[in-house]
Amino acid sequence: MLEHKIIRVAMNGAATDFAQSPSHWPMFAIKVDGTRNLVWATEAALKDFNPAPKSDWDRSAILCFDLHTGRLLHRIEGPPHTALADLALAKNGDSIVSDGFGGGVYRVVDGKIVLINGTDFISPQTANVLADGERALVPDYLRGIAVLNLHTGHAVWLNSKNLKGEMTALNGIDGLYLNGSSLILTQNGTSPERVVSLDLDQTLTQIKSEQIIERGTPTLGDPTHGVIVGKYFYYIANSGWSELDDHGDIKPGSRLTSARLMRFAMN
Repeated sequence: MLEHKIIRVAMNGAATDFAQSPSHWPMFAIKVDGTRNLVWATEAALKDFNPAPKSDWDRSAILCFDLHTGRLLHRIEGPPHTALADLALAKNGDSIVSDGFGGGVYRVVDGKIVLINGTDFISPQTANVLADGERALVPDYLRGIAVLNLHTGHAVWLNSKNLKGEMTALNGIDGLYLNGSSLILTQNGTSPERVVSLDLDQTLTQIKSEQIIERGTPTLGDPTHGVIVGKYFYYIANSGWSELDDHGDIKPGSRLTSARLMRFAMN
């Protein structure tokens, strides 16, 4: 984010630059479309955020790169005054993007950004498109998790109580990933921050049980995004957000540390 680029990391840990932000803005989300050999990403010049040029504040864009070469194929400017930072991919290749500041959830169709829902969400984050391609699970940083119909825009919120009547914290979710009927969450807005797995019923609307993967450990800073590869879930454990102030500057007395990627084996 601070260096305005995407990094390619091999399984042996070797890291090389993949692509630079064409606008020299912070880069936030990334999704790989292996079927079409594309990489989708977002860049945003957040308002009052010093890592972006002040002249560009309050703008954001969706980017599409060639998976093999890193060449920029498309840059789609977002609507005015949006922070399109998180994204997911539908089976047909469409991007589902979230405006974490303005509350809108959008779909990219044939190079155009179309609003799906602009009323139910306060701060939508990383969505997960369901297998039917009709719906997506969308976490809101303040409200919890909603099942969003991608065609009608209708949203239904998950009950935060599990089948035993116990409450599950669904706030502060940055990343959300579905593995069968299990939902993996990275939560950097809870105290303590944590990574958890929720077992859902067949309708994907009722929480059955909760499993803590990591919470309050020395390796966990501000967990953000992750990805499921085979039987493992890989996630960014210490994104560095906790060391920055609201303007994107390093807090007095803080320092940035090397990135740490963690993984755990799923059932």
